[in-house]
Amino acid sequence: MRSQFSCIQHRVKFAIIDDKGDLPILPRFPGVYDSKHKLLLIEEGIELFYSRFSRILLLTLAVVYAVPARGDLVASKAQRIFFTLAAFRLSSASESIRSQMLELVAEGKLAEAAALATTQRTFFEKTIRHWAMKKTNGDSSPYGILNDFAATVIGHTRDNGDFRELLYGNFTYYASPSIARVTQVQNGNGVRAHSSENNLHYLDLDNRKNLFVELVRATSQYPNGVRFNTGSTENPTPFEQAPTSETAGLLTSRAFINAAGLGGTNRRFIKYVFQIFLGMTLDEVGDAFALDHRVRRDVDRFPGGDMNLYNSKCRFCHGGMDALAGAFAKWNFDRTRVSYRTGSGVQTKYNQNNTVFPDGARTNDSSWENLWLNGPIGWNPAEPLSGLGAREFGRMIAYGDRLPVATAMSVFEYLCKRRPNSEGADAAELAVATKAFEQANYNLRVLFENVAILTSCTGL
Repeated sequence: MRSQFSCIQHRVKFAIIDDKGDLPILPRFPGVYDSKHKLLLIEEGIELFYSRFSRILLLTLAVVYAVPARGDLVASKAQRIFFTLAAFRLSSASESIRSQMLELVAEGKLAEAAALATTQRTFFEKTIRHWAMKKTNGDSSPYGILNDFAATVIGHTRDNGDFRELLYGNFTYYASPSIARVTQVQNGNGVRAHSSENNLHYLDLDNRKNLFVELVRATSQYPNGVRFNTGSTENPTPFEQAPTSETAGLLTSRAFINAAGLGGTNRRFIKYVFQIFLGMTLDEVGDAFALDHRVRRDVDRFPGGDMNLYNSKCRFCHGGMDALAGAFAKWNFDRTRVSYRTGSGVQTKYNQNNTVFPDGARTNDSSWENLWLNGPIGWNPAEPLSGLGAREFGRMIAYGDRLPVATAMSVFEYLCKRRPNSEGADAAELAVATKAFEQANYNLRVLFENVAILTSCTGL
């Protein structure tokens, strides 16, 4: 077996082999080798064995050519950090940014270099955007037309907001009111109004290509309201503001409701919340021993005539999932629009197929209860484990111990282009980055900066 180191500029290859041909690698910092080691010089196919004296000389040459100059290492590190975060080459940045990056890296101030890279607008308009878009696209693609979910993540990160607030706040990010609202955009002038019924507002905003400047925070989830109840295309119900208790940031954004609330029974809300924000499947959090008093009437307790099958399979997920899904009982995605159920009623999908098991639970309001208490997630004792509406549910998710860990893993996977290992250097370094995220008041920008300089990620 022969392992070779290439010096491409000089078309010279060095290899250390022992008398059996078994030594596999050339150490980065060669030391003293005993007489049985031989160094083989290969240049354009000619193999030359050399004496003990010349071996020392060639070992020295190998070290010289194998170790890049200090300036090259600094430039390489600076470029990698900058490109990872800002999404364009350092050579294309301003002279001021280039010199600052090189100086910081040369001084070993990698965290400060990463912080400088995140001052670039492309960090928000490309890196943060693509990370957020992956969470709303069914195929996990980072590309696509801007939506309210991604816009809110971008704006909230730009404003150094607490990431947890994204799961329960009554707000969104949309085009600055200084931009004219028009019915039809001409020559790039204006944007169509924000709407719970379409994505045209964000399409227009996206086309302006100035998100870093033009995104502002609205003090309600849907600035122009949502349709209360369903109504019909011919006789739609009026737009009104949903109660704050029922809004939950990204969880009740139009993009998320479209993904989780179109058709079905709204159980997808729970599946997607755990999958997207906690990085866990229902199989990982389910509990076969959880109480099943909240399992709805559309779930057969004797599938195939076998109650044991229900207890061993169905109850595992439905016991906890149905108990939590009540948090979204007011919300629905009807055709192309978000609709909200007023009063004491709930969306009809919650009580459909009620003859499958008539003695099952009936959903009458947006109350919810957490029955998954013995699983891998540590819930914050300061937050209620039951409540009414999506906002309280979102707070419970946001303040559990899993959100910062899952968010750090998600950022690592995006920046490093692979999933982190659960042990070893990945786990150790990611734990440090997660802790820094928490200490920085859950500032997503800080988390991106710290992950971008992890040795296990970028090799810096």
